[in-house]
Amino acid sequence: MATFEIDTGQRDGGGVGRIDVNDIILQTAQDLAGENATEEEVAIALADMIIRQLWECKKPATARRKLVRSFALIAPMAETAPDSFDKIFTEFAEMATAFR
Repeated sequence: MATFEIDTGQRDGGGVGRIDVNDIILQTAQDLAGENATEEEVAIALADMIIRQLWECKKPATARRKLVRSFALIAPMAETAPDSFDKIFTEFAEMATAFR
């Protein structure tokens, strides 16, 4: 049986074998966008994945935590794919309003 550990911060014992969740999300977006995808196509796939994860949340606090965890993936989009960047925050605003 294969197992993995999600890295939630520094721990003693080094980082051998740890997989960062953002790395998995980015890899999946790259796979979904296709082998010859442009940076913008990967950003579109990534934004769609992040938005889907946000809408799956049952509570606004959970959605906020997921959004914050994704900042490392989202921040570069402000320069490289501004439409995808804006789409994530627009969807988050709509979702936050729906919780009220």
